[in-house]
Amino acid sequence: MYSDRDQRATSRNDRSAPSDPVTDVEAAGSSRLDFEEEPRALSETMPAWKMVLVAAGVLMSMFLVALDRTIVSTAIPQITNDFHSLDDYGWYGSAYLLSCCALQLLFGKLFTLFSTKHTLFLSVLLFEVASAICGAAPNSVCFIIGRAIAGVGAAGIFAGAMTSMVHIVPLHHKPKLFAAMGSMQAVAQIGGPLIGGAFTTHVTWRWCFYINLPIGGMAMATILLFLDIPPHRPQADKPFQWKMAQLDIPGTILVASGAICTLLALQWGGQTYAWSDGRTIALLAVGGLCLAGFVALQLSFPQRATVPPRLFRNRSVAAAFFLFVFFNGSNFVLIYFIPNWFQAITHVSAAESGIRTIPLVASSVVGLIAGGVATTQLGYYVPCAVVGACLSSVGAGLISSWKPDSSEAAWVGYQILNGIGTGLVYQVPNLAIQTVLPKRDAPTGFAVALFGGLLFSSVFLSVGENVLANELVHKLSKLTNSTVDANDVYTSGATTLLDQLPEHLRPTGLRAYNASLQVVFQIGLALSCMCVPAACALEWKSVVAPWNRKSEGDDAEKGVGSASNGVSAEPSLRKR
Repeated sequence: MYSDRDQRATSRNDRSAPSDPVTDVEAAGSSRLDFEEEPRALSETMPAWKMVLVAAGVLMSMFLVALDRTIVSTAIPQITNDFHSLDDYGWYGSAYLLSCCALQLLFGKLFTLFSTKHTLFLSVLLFEVASAICGAAPNSVCFIIGRAIAGVGAAGIFAGAMTSMVHIVPLHHKPKLFAAMGSMQAVAQIGGPLIGGAFTTHVTWRWCFYINLPIGGMAMATILLFLDIPPHRPQADKPFQWKMAQLDIPGTILVASGAICTLLALQWGGQTYAWSDGRTIALLAVGGLCLAGFVALQLSFPQRATVPPRLFRNRSVAAAFFLFVFFNGSNFVLIYFIPNWFQAITHVSAAESGIRTIPLVASSVVGLIAGGVATTQLGYYVPCAVVGACLSSVGAGLISSWKPDSSEAAWVGYQILNGIGTGLVYQVPNLAIQTVLPKRDAPTGFAVALFGGLLFSSVFLSVGENVLANELVHKLSKLTNSTVDANDVYTSGATTLLDQLPEHLRPTGLRAYNASLQVVFQIGLALSCMCVPAACALEWKSVVAPWNRKSEGDDAEKGVGSASNGVSAEPSLRKR
């Protein structure tokens, strides 16, 4: 039996719903489907030890990808030495990034239509095969192919891990699970380069990939044995041919082509080829046309769209998307260029520069944990988003004020301030998406956010590289009263560029280099500041009450279905 308050709420929803008979029937069907599609969390239906194993398997799969992204950074120089392939240096990272970004949206659709358990298992298996190929690669071409396959597996693991988390624990425990996931990624970010350096120096760089095999094996075993997520009932009963027809292959081809062309143009532009070169212009033009065509296709055929336009009609989804994009862009710029500042300006080794960035990463873990606890206690994630965006902006602004004579307290303290803000914001976009979307739409929502984060982080990173080079050319040309060739800047190392200056000009050149890096840090500052309005645009949705997960539009539709069928608009209440 329901209370009078629940009955009054249902009546209000009924009065506010559309009156069109066809819409009423669709809404009624939606209500019944949502009732079936919203099963209880795994932690409520299985023993605690099984739930822990499931969570561990999902987290291990994410750790696998996070470790692979960082452990390989210290191995690539030795790989180029062994394969005599310095000209392939960029492709070792690009092949992974391009395939991961290009197929991210497709995997969002796959997890909506097919079994989460089997799709995630196959993604991890594909990543394991790619790791074996890279570890045993006899030449550079084989290694690049392995990295491209690894990117495909990583795209599936990203989307699958996020989708699985929707089902593992109830909504009000999600902040703690996201905090655990973020902490594992931070640990991988700290430990990856150290482990990779140790393998490369004392054993062989091939173990940077072989280490993925036992970790992935344990993840696959737990996923296959214990991850039991009920399929979405409407899609589960459809034939395989129908599911394949829903994958929006033309849209996938367009978005993949657009992403690849855009990323290649940004990586080559100004470095491998001039911005005025026909190849760079052609890549940008083709990339823009493909992405525009993808958007037009999504708007024209919303029923089969890879990115249903209705998702962005929800204010929280749109705000979470932009928050994720700007947050990732700022984070990438700072993480990438802060070690550059330490090596070029303070003259420390690569290993020491990594150690000096530990305050940034460690404080992010603290912010993650604090954000998870605060969100669980308050029941709302918006405060963490707003406070975190403000703190990260202040921290980024202070980092952009670094000078050659900045004290240790300054570069440690400013990193901590930015890191805590980053940690507070980290889990909010994903948490907001699964708070306001039905479970059937959550995989697509996650994939869209991940795609935007990957694509635009690469864009902002390329922008930072080109801004640094242009600033150095301008300032060094002014310093030496002669034109500095941009190629000399691109081909010089971060710590060897100033060695080309006369002895008496090096102190001034150091200040010019610092000023150039300050401009790059200001890009990170601008992106952090853009997170503030995005955070403020989020709706105040509670993560404590599971029935508050839906957007207002979904609530209205469910009210119609309830009135038509005698089923409550709040199935979570009924289950309880």
